[in-house]
Amino acid sequence: MPDPDAKVHTGTIKSASLERGKIERDGDGKKLEFSADDWLPGPGMRFSAGLRVEFEDHPRKGWVGRVRPIGWSPAARPKPGEAAGPPASAPRNRPVALRPGEGFLNPYNFARWLPEPGAPGAARTPLLGRAPGPPHDRYVGLTGRLRCVLTTETDTFVSDSYGVTAQVKDGEEHRIYRFFRNPDGAPAIPGSSLRGAVRTVFEAATNSCFIKVHGEARHAFRNADRKKVPYGRTVGEMIPEHLHACRAVDALCPACRTFGWVAAEAGERSASAPAYRGRVRFSDAAFTDGSVLVQPGESWVLPALSTPKPAYVWFYLMRESGRVEDGLEAEDGGYAPGNTIRGRKLYWHHEPREKGARTSDQNRSIRDWMGPGATAEFEVVFQNLAPVELGALLWSLEMEGEEVHRLGYGKPLGFGSVRIAVEQAEIAGPERYSGSGAPGGWVPLPRAGLDGLKDRFRREMALRYAGVEDPGAFLELRNVRDLRKVLASEEMGAVIAYPRQSPRDKGFEWFEKNRKGPRLALPPADSEEPGLPLRLPDKSRR
Repeated sequence: MPDPDAKVHTGTIKSASLERGKIERDGDGKKLEFSADDWLPGPGMRFSAGLRVEFEDHPRKGWVGRVRPIGWSPAARPKPGEAAGPPASAPRNRPVALRPGEGFLNPYNFARWLPEPGAPGAARTPLLGRAPGPPHDRYVGLTGRLRCVLTTETDTFVSDSYGVTAQVKDGEEHRIYRFFRNPDGAPAIPGSSLRGAVRTVFEAATNSCFIKVHGEARHAFRNADRKKVPYGRTVGEMIPEHLHACRAVDALCPACRTFGWVAAEAGERSASAPAYRGRVRFSDAAFTDGSVLVQPGESWVLPALSTPKPAYVWFYLMRESGRVEDGLEAEDGGYAPGNTIRGRKLYWHHEPREKGARTSDQNRSIRDWMGPGATAEFEVVFQNLAPVELGALLWSLEMEGEEVHRLGYGKPLGFGSVRIAVEQAEIAGPERYSGSGAPGGWVPLPRAGLDGLKDRFRREMALRYAGVEDPGAFLELRNVRDLRKVLASEEMGAVIAYPRQSPRDKGFEWFEKNRKGPRLALPPADSEEPGLPLRLPDKSRR
């Protein structure tokens, strides 16, 4: 209970994140901070910008304590989804229990990037930073092969470019796709899909460059006069300098050295080399006996999926400190100094449930798919990897054993959760230098050896970014926390879907309401409560 004898002040919350908020005190306009621990209503009622509050003094200078909505009392706690009190411009909580009709979990979140490492850790872990790749014309590192088994955890669909049919209705062409087949006509997962899924994890886990973001695009916001004003920074300028796309063959990040690199622009294609060939190759995954496609005879009509919307700054950007804040105007929270790109997009693991109500030229159908529990085998061949690089590859394949990869089409809908396990590993033995220069005999690498290589990667990442050579510290790095949370094989038990306000909602009404009203930011993936309220107040209530 608030102390009846304490001096009580009033003010307005000006900004809010998951961990803290900033209040403008009435009377003198002084800006004061408070911690989420000093928010009396607790996590069941979320504070946000614009909320009128009362609070008491705090021993720490510049901070306040015992913060609560004006007129709040423990007996008046709102139910999940209700507002905490006036003004009604924003919902006052993010529901703890994300039940239908109350809240939702956005299908995607991000693995945040790590700040540039300190000099001591960077000096001792050079292969986790930018460095030249080894030559391809001789064997100077570990060369070998991994036999992997993939198990589908949810319905999975990888599209084939052949066998596409179309239906035309009311002038609209609706396409129907089939599952990928190999040249023999058997269902398979192409090596390129496996490679892409594993590289996504590898890039995030090793804090590699943002190779896919060269953004010269310049987004805009609408000012108070509703005029479109371009931001002063391009998308590319929102990426921290130490994570800019690799530009030279002698300074490649871990992912580009391992999976390959091509200069993005002609000016970067120096006389030394315009590209660097990757040192890992993925075969197609062939399904084992007993793994058959689901062919119900009636196509599965999928809901329409839109293109990414990086201009929606409340979801795609964060403060350079790594924090996110609710209530920011687009001008302050957008492509402006002090803000940065969030990280690498990932999709939460969940079961596909949505089916489209009707066919159109905006969505597609699938004729067959692979159901949960199917298994497939594939091989990864690696060449000239250093121990820490092989450890990073092994970790990116298996992670901690409790996570899934996402691949194929329909990831926002829940398709494509697969688990990968390395069943057998071999490295080229001492006889690898034969007369032809090719590796000779293969030496089995036991499970303990694989785990030791993964542990070496964990230790070196912890040393580089946390300053301690402790595998446990690796799991506490924010990029790893985010990865493991989103890709966890245990479902969140929440409604994971893009929010729809009504049956006719095409999927953008919630986002438009949020932009005009409370401007809630997407919580970080590792938040205790990463969800958002489904119902937002009407603009007229502001």
